[in-house]
Amino acid sequence: MGSGGDLLPGRFGRGFATTGLCCLRATRGRHALRDLSAGRAWLFTILLRTHRNRVRSDRRRREALEADLDGAAFEAALANWEPMHTPDDHLSETELRTRLEAALDLLDDRLRPV
Repeated sequence: MGSGGDLLPGRFGRGFATTGLCCLRATRGRHALRDLSAGRAWLFTILLRTHRNRVRSDRRRREALEADLDGAAFEAALANWEPMHTPDDHLSETELRTRLEAALDLLDDRLRPV
C-alpha cells in the first residue's frame, strides 16, 4: 500500500507514511477499542505493528530485488556476503571479551597503556 509519505525524502517521509497508515488502521478498527482509557496504549500498539510490518515488507522487497541480479552482479554480491551472527557467535564474542578484560586486569599498571 503506497501513501503520499513515500514521496517525501528520507526518514521524514517514512515516518509520515507509517503514521498515516497507523491513523487509517485506528480509524477502521475504532470499534475494537472497548476502554477509552486504554486508547493511548492501543494506538501505540497499532503504530508499533505498522512499523514492524513496513520493516518486514522493505526487507522482503530488498531480498526480491537482490534475487533479480544478473550473473555478474549476483557473483559480486555473493563474494561480499557474510552469514548473520548466531546467538552462539554473540556469546562467543562476549565470552572472549570477558576473558580478555580479565587478562588485562591481571596486568601490572605500567604494562596496561597501549
